[in-house]
Amino acid sequence: MELEFPSQAVLESLVKYLLQILGAVVIVIVGLIGASLAGRAAERSLKRTRIEAEVRGFLVKLAKLMVLAFTLLLALEKFGFHIAPFVAGLGVLGFAASQAVQGPLRNMAAGMAIILGRYYRVGDFIEVGGVRGVVRALKLSATVLQNTEDATVVIPNSKIGGEILTNFTSERRVDLMIGISHGEDIPRAITAVHEALGQSPRVLQQPPPVVGVIRVDDYAIHLSVRPWCKVTDYWATQFELNEAILAKSKERGITLPRRELPVVSLRSKAGAPGRPGGGEPDDLLGN
Repeated sequence: MELEFPSQAVLESLVKYLLQILGAVVIVIVGLIGASLAGRAAERSLKRTRIEAEVRGFLVKLAKLMVLAFTLLLALEKFGFHIAPFVAGLGVLGFAASQAVQGPLRNMAAGMAIILGRYYRVGDFIEVGGVRGVVRALKLSATVLQNTEDATVVIPNSKIGGEILTNFTSERRVDLMIGISHGEDIPRAITAVHEALGQSPRVLQQPPPVVGVIRVDDYAIHLSVRPWCKVTDYWATQFELNEAILAKSKERGITLPRRELPVVSLRSKAGAPGRPGGGEPDDLLGN
């Protein structure tokens, strides 16, 4: 039995396809290296700018994907695929996909606008859609807040785009009310409050705290105390300052107001204490 060897045409076809496969593999390897280099170059360039880390990461990934997509097209061309119809098909597919994920794309577009517009950053205290809280995370799809009740609130960025946004910045003012008695020396009391504020590490020096008389009534002279602190330190600052101001007032001998209840003595028509007919007054406990 004689062995049949492949014809010359078959051998040429095998060599041709092997070379095509080898060429495609080389293109893919070069593309992977190029994508990595493009990502590093984009990251180095973007670090010199003030673009947020979230956007930087997105743009770096986008640069890598573009290089990889171009590499894939070149590799497919080695097998006889024509790029033009393939790109057209990708366009149709991309349009269909965009319709299917319209909501997430809107959120991402709004997230890009928020980050590039610098409307707020992580750590800022904001109010949007009736929700107040500290920004804990700013993503392309959503913003994560920690509200005043320490609950986590996730708001899609597309919702934020259509709402009125109030940014209280990363600093927040603490509003305290301190009462002193009418006979107290007001400048001395204000000095004592400033001393307590100056000893608190949470109170910011800029903007400087403001202390002054805001109201006077029959009960006391009321001092308004308005220091600034970081948003994350708001409640801790408020609690600590109440204790610190009270301790400093006692140390400096500042008299705090006390409510006094008038005692009314019931007397008879004759002027003697007790019942109208005389005798001992009723026991206050009803005995």
